[in-house]
Amino acid sequence: MNLPKQENEPTIQYLDERLSKIGATSIKFKKGENVNCTLKIQLHIAGFAGSGVSFDYKYNVKNPNSPREQGFTLEHLPEKGPVQFDEVLANGWYLSFYRN
Repeated sequence: MNLPKQENEPTIQYLDERLSKIGATSIKFKKGENVNCTLKIQLHIAGFAGSGVSFDYKYNVKNPNSPREQGFTLEHLPEKGPVQFDEVLANGWYLSFYRN
């Protein structure tokens, strides 16, 4: 936001409170093509020595990769190997999962 810091403080506090309610650990903005941007709200990340898992909310995903396109469903994920998908929620929002 393009507001002086003092005027922007209530907005930052509001966002912090809302994000803490969903357990967000970080937020990333990425400038996209034209005026679009991608927003990533990280919910969970865990890993060690090159292996790990993460859950994120993402907005405006450029090339979403649904589980169905890969031949599985959320209820029946592959038990082994890398998995990465973006499950559509609503209004441009996705639940993204990554496991390697």
